[in-house]
Amino acid sequence: LEWVERQRKSATDIVWAIVDVQDKCIGHCGLSEINSRNGVAIIDICIGQAAFRGKGLGEAILGSVLDYAFQQMNIRKIRAKVLSSNAIALGLLHKIGFESEGVLREAKYRNGQYLDFHMLRLFRRDWGQGEKPCPQN
Repeated sequence: LEWVERQRKSATDIVWAIVDVQDKCIGHCGLSEINSRNGVAIIDICIGQAAFRGKGLGEAILGSVLDYAFQQMNIRKIRAKVLSSNAIALGLLHKIGFESEGVLREAKYRNGQYLDFHMLRLFRRDWGQGEKPCPQN
């Protein structure tokens, strides 16, 4: 609850709940570290309920968030920070047009080991160049 309250009050973050047809929360997505002056933000998504993964939901949600950021917020560059071990997220981001910017080596300590993060980016001018994600029916 503290995290939710902090996000609600943040001037640099926007978080949306992802809910199923019964209005039950199955995850969240959002933009953080929004810098309007530089036109940059970080995108993030988590589908916490395993039953909803692998169905195209993440792709459709990311597409909607990117449309909102680029068209409504005038963001010019979206960044993503993904654990190197998260091959599914990396594959999805590459599929929708993100490109690698580098790797943050040993950037986080968790469960007795240091973890690497891949940094990716997508410019507004490149969004929509290929096939855009669309919601699954």
